[in-house]
Amino acid sequence: MAEVTSGERRVAVTWAQSLVRDAGAREILFDLDTARQQVFGREGKSATFDLLAKSHANLLRRWAEP
Repeated sequence: MAEVTSGERRVAVTWAQSLVRDAGAREILFDLDTARQQVFGREGKSATFDLLAKSHANLLRRWAEP
């Protein structure tokens, strides 16, 4: 990082927090969403896509913390 010799350097500090606390549950949701996107890429909106989307949404509701 270059030394600041004039003017000013601005920094933004941020963080992200998941609604799902458990790392294993987050991994399952990630994998399920990846599969959903792949099915949509191959088939478009189909019965398989709808089932994956429904399952993802149901698990997210079950595991998400208020």
